[in-house]
Amino acid sequence: MDVDSKPYKVAKYTLISCLAGGSLTATYEWTRAYRSAFKDARSAKVNGTENARTFQGPLGGTKTRGPILLLAGSAALNSGFIAFGFFSLREYLISPTLQGLRATSEDFRADRVTWSDLRMKNVIDSSIAGAMVGAAINAFKRGAAGMPAGAITAGIACSLVQVIVNEANIQRVKYASSLPGAIITPSRQDGSTESHPTHQSVSEAKPKKSFLDHALRMIGVSRATDEEYLQKLKVQRERLLRRIDELEKEESETFSEDSISEDKTNS
Repeated sequence: MDVDSKPYKVAKYTLISCLAGGSLTATYEWTRAYRSAFKDARSAKVNGTENARTFQGPLGGTKTRGPILLLAGSAALNSGFIAFGFFSLREYLISPTLQGLRATSEDFRADRVTWSDLRMKNVIDSSIAGAMVGAAINAFKRGAAGMPAGAITAGIACSLVQVIVNEANIQRVKYASSLPGAIITPSRQDGSTESHPTHQSVSEAKPKKSFLDHALRMIGVSRATDEEYLQKLKVQRERLLRRIDELEKEESETFSEDSISEDKTNS
């Protein structure tokens, strides 16, 4: 499957959200249980009942380990559901609509990408998608009265997270561009930028498959090669340029028809 395709993006970001939600919840619950167990052990020692129990930490027994794993699994599942809805909505509905609107604007540049473009990449898309998902979740929990608050909170949060991600990507690109022999290749379609050091050998340049790649392959999603990705970008650019030409022709034809109608009216 193409790395730039919508199913790949949705599956990748959903899997990342599941792992992040489960890991953060497990870490938080483990820390809280550890502090609680340590506090109980210290209290028992102060009261002279240290022999009544042995401090083993939060993972010392099954009573605590079970709830932590259960909460982590529940958080991972909930994060996956929310992320799936969010990224599906953004990639299949909101982003194509906004891209179509941008393609018809006069200041649209299909052949170049700037730092401002990278900073604003998917910010509006994520804000709208987050607002819609947040309104739906809050409506499910609190009814229709909670939709405005959920939409505003989730929209602002998603836009801030997207800005942070974009800024991190920019700093990564700047760091990669400062390396000796690095060539920066920008992409208009997704705003990503790749660095290719020219002094690397073929064996060194071959990327190693990450855990995410193996996990995505297990669900039938595979990463495309650099040649396939570059070819897809060229096809998308040509399609956008053809669309711009068609819009310009339609505009010129409309202007010509209006001019002819005005001449006939005046005559």
